[in-house]
Amino acid sequence: MNTDIVEFRSFYTSLLGKLVERSIATALASVWSKMPEERLVGLGYALPWLEQLGRDAERVFAFMPARQGAVRWPSHGFCASALVHEDDLPLPDAAVDRIVMIHALEHAENPQQML
Repeated sequence: MNTDIVEFRSFYTSLLGKLVERSIATALASVWSKMPEERLVGLGYALPWLEQLGRDAERVFAFMPARQGAVRWPSHGFCASALVHEDDLPLPDAAVDRIVMIHALEHAENPQQML
């Protein structure tokens, strides 16, 4: 089964989704060191965490795999989301400092190739 972006967004606005989001944020906070001026990419459905994790970032992108679909992010200002092919990201080597992958690997056609 392939979950689409609308289903993810709907889940994360529910009570259970908010609890899951908080749990993941707590786990990430314990291992996420600040990197001022970093370039961060969220791959999959990482939207609930990108604003928090990217506070000090130079730039933040939300890459959403074509199989899931895409939504506009953030809701204000310039759009920083893109529909991408999971094994062919539209960036040159060393263009980003970190990638946070949430709901990407479990829906990838070829997880090894994605990594």
